[in-house]
Amino acid sequence: MRHRVGVEHPIRISPNPQRTTTPDAPSCSAKLTTHQLAPPRSWSHYRRLTVVKQRRPIEARRDNQGQEAAEQRPRGRAQPPPPPALHFYAQSCPRAETIVRQVVQHRAAQDRSVLPALIRLQFHDCFVRGCDGSVLIDSAGGNVAEKEADPNLTLRMLDVIDDVKAALETACPGVVSCADIIGLAARDAAAMAGRVRYQLPTGRRDGTVSSAAEVHLPSPSVSFADALSAFSNIGLDVVDLTTLLGSHTMGFCHFMFVMDRLYDFKKTGTPDQTMDAGLRASLQGSCPPHTVTP
Repeated sequence: MRHRVGVEHPIRISPNPQRTTTPDAPSCSAKLTTHQLAPPRSWSHYRRLTVVKQRRPIEARRDNQGQEAAEQRPRGRAQPPPPPALHFYAQSCPRAETIVRQVVQHRAAQDRSVLPALIRLQFHDCFVRGCDGSVLIDSAGGNVAEKEADPNLTLRMLDVIDDVKAALETACPGVVSCADIIGLAARDAAAMAGRVRYQLPTGRRDGTVSSAAEVHLPSPSVSFADALSAFSNIGLDVVDLTTLLGSHTMGFCHFMFVMDRLYDFKKTGTPDQTMDAGLRASLQGSCPPHTVTP
C-alpha cells in the first residue's frame, strides 16, 4: 500500500534505547549510504557547498565472440545532481520525515537529553566540510576520523541516528542520506525542546572524507574574537555564532569547561569578573573547587 505524504503511520521501534540496528543492517557510523543525493550544504542558509566527485564505473561485458569490451557512458558534461529542496523525498520515500520524527520522539520520551545532543551533533557535523554526515564515519586503516577529534569525543546519541537509519532502511532502502538524517533529527529535536520550528531542505549527499585533523571547532576557552574568526572562516557571521554557541545552554556542561572562569581565570587565582555575578554564584554552588572532572 502506498502511504500518502503527511499521514502518520506508527513504526515499530525496539525497546532497547542503546541500539536497534542489527549487525547486518546499514549503519551511518560504519559506512555512509552509498546512494548519493544532492550536494551537502552548510548550516547557515546552506552557503557552504561540498561536492564529492565520483568516477562513473566502467562496466565490462562479453561480446558475441566471447571477447571482453569496455563500455563507458558517452563523454560530455555530466548533469548536476538535483539541489536540496523541501520535501525532497516526497516521491522516493514519502514517510521519511515522519519516521525520523517518530524515532526522535520515542527516544526523547525515555531521555530528554537526546534533544540537545542531536542539535549539538549537527553543529559539529556542519562545522567541518558542511552538513555532509562525515562526523559519523568511523576511523579506518591509518585515517583518524572526525569523531575521534577532541571536540567530538563527548558527542552523544549517535545510536539514535542509527535507530533512524534502520527504520528508514526498512521503509525505503538506500534512499535517505545520513546527512539528511542528522539534519532532520536536529530540526525535530529543536521543535520538541523549545517549539523552535524551521523548514529544512533535504537531498544532501553524504560525504566520504572524514579527518580529525580538519576539526577546528572553537573551544570554550577561546576569546570572542577567536570564536568569531573561526565562524567567519566557514562563511558564518555573529548571528550564527550567537545562535549555535548559545544552543549549548541546552542540556548540560562539563565542569572542566568552566572551572578556570569560576576560580582561577587566566591563572589569576580569582574568578572571571566579566561573568554575571548571579550565574557565577550558582555555578560555584554546583561546581565546588574540589570537583573531580574527567
